[in-house]
Amino acid sequence: MAAGQMLNLACVWTGRPKPKHIAEYRQWILGVHQQLANRWQKQLLYTLGVGRERTEVWTFEPGQAPKLAQILPVGL
Repeated sequence: MAAGQMLNLACVWTGRPKPKHIAEYRQWILGVHQQLANRWQKQLLYTLGVGRERTEVWTFEPGQAPKLAQILPVGL
């Protein structure tokens, strides 16, 4: 990838995670997004569907821990 070129990855997951896997996945995905925020020196936003009627909205800032900004009563 050339310097300054935008990274664009497409990924589609068609499965349904089991509740016992949500905590481990949350830990992993928050770590990945925090590393990206630190590397890019940018603020990021991520929504994590954790149930049929619950979605977590997470924010990331360089050099800070991920923050749970909001819990929405909808499933994504």
